[in-house]
Amino acid sequence: MSSLVSDLLGLSARRMLKALADGETNPAALRFGRSALARHTGTVVRRARRVRRAQPCLPRLLKMALEELRLIDEQIGELDKEMASLLSQHQDAVERLAEVPGLGVDSAQQIIAEVGPTSATFPEKCLSSWVGACRVTTRAQA
Repeated sequence: MSSLVSDLLGLSARRMLKALADGETNPAALRFGRSALARHTGTVVRRARRVRRAQPCLPRLLKMALEELRLIDEQIGELDKEMASLLSQHQDAVERLAEVPGLGVDSAQQIIAEVGPTSATFPEKCLSSWVGACRVTTRAQA
């Protein structure tokens, strides 16, 4: 399947993996969306049947892997909520920083979590050096 889709963990691929794990072998029942995966459902089913004959425990392993992914997604969601709660007092700084081209809310939250809401934690010019944006030289080096 990974050769047919760009995101193996995307919605269509996950639906198909779940259906295969549940024993579905009807190509028509496995078509989800308009992705390349949907166009090649027959190929995926034929490969899955061959693998299942060679490895009868595959559906169980696939169910276990999908359950683990579901749990990880749930944990990431919980951590996102907790981080948003912790950063709520700095929401204006997050929003301003997120407006910088190339940054978004996630990056802005990460920067503020690492650096703080202001650069006052760092002596003059040290913040840019700390993030690797420039090299600070001392007067002795200049």
